[in-house]
Amino acid sequence: MPRVVSVFLPTWPTDCWRRKRGSPPPEAPFAMVGPEGNRNVVTAADLSARSLGIRIGMPATQAQALVAELVIGEADPEGDRASLDRLAVWALRYSPVAAADPPDGLVLDTTGARRSPRFRLSSSACLDWTPSSDHSQTWEESILIRSSVNPSALRTSRMAPLAR
Repeated sequence: MPRVVSVFLPTWPTDCWRRKRGSPPPEAPFAMVGPEGNRNVVTAADLSARSLGIRIGMPATQAQALVAELVIGEADPEGDRASLDRLAVWALRYSPVAAADPPDGLVLDTTGARRSPRFRLSSSACLDWTPSSDHSQTWEESILIRSSVNPSALRTSRMAPLAR
């Protein structure tokens, strides 16, 4: 019976930006903006920005007014997609089947896998026995493993056996 892990990377665009450019500092609230119609909106936000009330789809001017110290970067959806595709290729070392699930996900077949990758990104993982085209149903009915910043912290939690 196949086991499928769906990895949700809610801060993938901001993580990619920081890895490529080395800025802004990790503690600074950071959001990415891109065009939507005739205005710029927030297309991604890191955990720090989200904790301060920044939301995806919020007008960029409203986000800047809400959080004065917010660092803004220009969205690069094509670059984010390419990076996600590279992550899927990298994940093939842990799984016989790995696929990008744009804009912020990765799907792995972990049937027979002995160990899981340790993502050093903000991520959530969902374990299910079968792939599903309805990801919301899969997330609701499956075992959910959440972590912020470093999933290896799961080793000390009640869910540690699920993270191995």
